[in-house]
Amino acid sequence: MQRFMTSYFDGCLTDEHMQRWFYTDMVKQRDLGLSEGEAACLSSSVVDLVREHGFAAVFVDRSDSIAADLTARRRACGIGPAKVHLGSDAFHDSGGCNQASFWAVDETGTLALWLSISIGDRRDFQETIELPVPSPSLIELTRGVNLRQGLCGDAVDESYEEHSSTHPVSGTLVLHIGPTPAEGCGTSGELELRDVTFDDGTVIDDYTISTDAIGCFAG
Repeated sequence: MQRFMTSYFDGCLTDEHMQRWFYTDMVKQRDLGLSEGEAACLSSSVVDLVREHGFAAVFVDRSDSIAADLTARRRACGIGPAKVHLGSDAFHDSGGCNQASFWAVDETGTLALWLSISIGDRRDFQETIELPVPSPSLIELTRGVNLRQGLCGDAVDESYEEHSSTHPVSGTLVLHIGPTPAEGCGTSGELELRDVTFDDGTVIDDYTISTDAIGCFAG
């Protein structure tokens, strides 16, 4: 099917027919939330992108550079970035540390979530936080290489790279911190993310990080 669509768009349709097809499809997909004017603007721009790179490069195997180009074209039409939903399986490992930080990272170490919330000496409480917060840098979704190295202030080597970071613009956090432990540094903590949307369009619908290491510091 993908091969048919690629040859059909690249070799059979005129620009006018292609734009009409994209426009109709965008308007029909109500979850995109596009007005007719936005769909008309974006469909015309997408035609140019397909003519330049081919249908498959834009819609089947999209590179980071083409994704960035498409985002720029959306913004030129007054449209925010396309939403990309991350499920709970997007992260392979998670944990916590400090007072109080939570982290999650994917299996390849190329996607990392970091949340740092000041709790002072408070223990045994639950708190709901509506996003965004005054200090957005305390909540970051980062893309790069070997990102696991930088979690909780651990030392990094030359293989560690941060390519981009994005911050939340809406959503809800539910924080629960357990009682002070009888011994050791580790306090239980749980942080639930509900419908958290970042400024690049990434959405984490529902994800919970649990740890027994709140209050523990690296080293």
